[in-house]
Amino acid sequence: MLYEKKMKRGILKFLLGDRFYDVNWDVDRNRRVEDTVFVVLDTETSDIKGTNLLSVGALKVVNLTLDLSTAFHVTVKSTPTDHTGIKVHGITPHDIRQGMKEEEVCDLFLAYAKGSVLVGYFLDLDIRAINRALRRHKKPPFCPPSLDLLDLLPPSKKNIPLEELLLHYGLPVTQRHSAIEDAYMTALLFLVLMTKHRGKRLSQLPVS
Repeated sequence: MLYEKKMKRGILKFLLGDRFYDVNWDVDRNRRVEDTVFVVLDTETSDIKGTNLLSVGALKVVNLTLDLSTAFHVTVKSTPTDHTGIKVHGITPHDIRQGMKEEEVCDLFLAYAKGSVLVGYFLDLDIRAINRALRRHKKPPFCPPSLDLLDLLPPSKKNIPLEELLLHYGLPVTQRHSAIEDAYMTALLFLVLMTKHRGKRLSQLPVS
């Protein structure tokens, strides 16, 4: 999977040229993880395919410390059609109607995350959801340096629901499945998993 991501990134660079750097970026892989900015991402969508983007939540990890003061949490303005999905995420039809335009949400998030390494749990799903939104607005694809927590977990812990992993590592579990709260829980797990990687170079981690 990691090799495929790197190949895709290389192909996009070749096809898009300078346009690739409008929404994508490189990081110094010789930098220590303590000196790297990570952005932990979670998205909420109308269905499991990520058809419609409902909200984006993200938190920055700087010096392997969670920075809550710069939290990113935005709801996308749209016509609420999937009320079941909305209820699961704690987003009301009013929230959806009062949200920001999808294109603006994408632009703001890309500006927020640029220059960092993206982190998530089943992160491909979140990146795919944002790419669907970008395509709708005829923007180049989003292909950032990324690190999926799945690649940091031991084989016996892969494909386990996030809540179970949090309980296993003695971390708190919130009841509301909003994008920002899921990003917060994912960030806590990320920090626990990164304790054994202190002092390493970014190149020593499975970053795509």
